[in-house]
Amino acid sequence: MPSLFKKVQIASIDELESYITKYPQTKYIDAVLCDISGIIRGKRMPAKDAKNFLSQECNFVILLFC
Repeated sequence: MPSLFKKVQIASIDELESYITKYPQTKYIDAVLCDISGIIRGKRMPAKDAKNFLSQECNFVILLFC
């Protein structure tokens, strides 16, 4: 998916799978965004569910936790 911002690079599902393969002890993935009021919102999910989440059209900042 192309980005509207030239300096922003969006990670692919392949990059996520590569990370999970390299670091299999990763338990959770946090999806974080800032809403229109400037309030940080997020969702924590099991790492195994992240591929389904990233295949949607909405872009989030993804934080990986072991």
